[in-house]
Amino acid sequence: MAKVGARIILVFSAVFLFPPTGTAANNCVECHQKLLPSVNRAHDYAEWVGSRHAEKGITCEMCHGGNPAKTDVPSAHKGILKSSSPQSPLYFNRIPETCGRCHSAELAEFKKSYHYRELQRTGQGPNCVTCHGAMAARIPEPAQLKETCSVCHKERPVADEALVTLNLANQAVENLDKAVDVARKAGKEAGPAGNAQKTLQNRLSKLKTGWHSFILAPLAKEARQIADAAREEEERLRLTTGTEGK
Repeated sequence: MAKVGARIILVFSAVFLFPPTGTAANNCVECHQKLLPSVNRAHDYAEWVGSRHAEKGITCEMCHGGNPAKTDVPSAHKGILKSSSPQSPLYFNRIPETCGRCHSAELAEFKKSYHYRELQRTGQGPNCVTCHGAMAARIPEPAQLKETCSVCHKERPVADEALVTLNLANQAVENLDKAVDVARKAGKEAGPAGNAQKTLQNRLSKLKTGWHSFILAPLAKEARQIADAAREEEERLRLTTGTEGK
């Protein structure tokens, strides 16, 4: 029990005493890491510091505004608008464009969707945080997606089924990657499987971006094709190189 407690203390210390690389001079980070969590804030330092945003050096002002060079609260917060303000970059129907500053390909796909059109027309459609959370801290699992979608879509949900297929394609490509790596470490030529590996990785990457269009039937079909092709290449490679079961 003492060892577990020591680990918790070490993790806590690492998070709160050593902020992500490249953010130490940022006064937003310096100040907010000292604040206790609050129900009045959509998210807190602890949530941010564990996110991909923190990992990539995306700090508070890049989404919220403000001046990270200032140390006093009024100056540091100057220009920040509440997310309830229609002029805020974090207003519900403006979030896609805010996220799209970095995620331009995903935004382009999302703009193809009925969700985006409904969001702009009535403010009732989902936006990025609906699935990914305020800090883009998660990629939803099928069960989570099913629960989220069923808020509006009471009929048989298809998004979670499509996501299951996408996850299977992702796993199949990962298995092929491992098989190619095993073959090469054994001094074997990967041959066609090595070429297929790159092609399928590219197809999978485009598919993950295309998911944001929510045009699910062709996405699921493409995911099944990728999964089948990856499995076939993996099996062929293991048979031709004698690396089955490795």
